[in-house]
Amino acid sequence: MSKTVKDARDEFLTNHYDPASTNSWAHKVELILKKHLGRIEHKQVAEITDGDIRRVLDKLASTPSMQLHVYRVERTFFTWCTRSPHRHIPSLS
Repeated sequence: MSKTVKDARDEFLTNHYDPASTNSWAHKVELILKKHLGRIEHKQVAEITDGDIRRVLDKLASTPSMQLHVYRVERTFFTWCTRSPHRHIPSLS
């Protein structure tokens, strides 16, 4: 069953990053996901298209380093969404 991006993001952060952590990387991942997926957080994860992700990344074209960080965090998040037991994005097979 697909969740909204916001619900899946919150589950991902809860499972992988302690909210009380002072780890700066955990905080950066949370900020990246909340800030850069904010416009699509109401959509179902299974409905996110390449175009949705491209629009997020295109806005960062003037800052290639940030664009790469956001890409890597989003890739990790959406890969996590495809894996069992989460499977927020159903497999095609």
